[in-house]
Amino acid sequence: MKSFVNRYRRIIVVGLHLALIVSAYLAAFYLRFEFAIPREYFITTIPKTLPLLVLIKILFFYFFGVYSGLWRYVSVGDLWKIFLGNILSSVTFFVAVVFYHGLLGFPRSIIIIDFVLCFGFVSGVRFFTRLVMERGKIDLVQKKKKVLIRSQNTDTIRG
Repeated sequence: MKSFVNRYRRIIVVGLHLALIVSAYLAAFYLRFEFAIPREYFITTIPKTLPLLVLIKILFFYFFGVYSGLWRYVSVGDLWKIFLGNILSSVTFFVAVVFYHGLLGFPRSIIIIDFVLCFGFVSGVRFFTRLVMERGKIDLVQKKKKVLIRSQNTDTIRG
């Protein structure tokens, strides 16, 4: 299993990001409309804009190097890459929606809610992975017994 994950790590990460991007976008609509999304958004707006959003976010994440590096070593620098990639992709998506779909019938608050949720999801998964990895290291260290070894020969001092 570990070799499979190592071999296809980048594909798995991109697939996970796809799921997180789609989840954040749909959750933004659910939050905006208080968990009762009007039917016309499911029929027209979401199917027209979701593929565009996914394409833009994946490209910006790739451009900012979000897919490089190991999650167990995630740092503030990685968080900054996620933030920049997410904010610029959200701005680009907004501009694309204006030209492609028009603002009439598209709630602008979706852009902001999606940005916050997507940033939280993507960075949260990475930091959760690091937390789990570090927690595992701490447990291993705490389970070790500390032992004091005393020499039988007390006359000899060793340096």
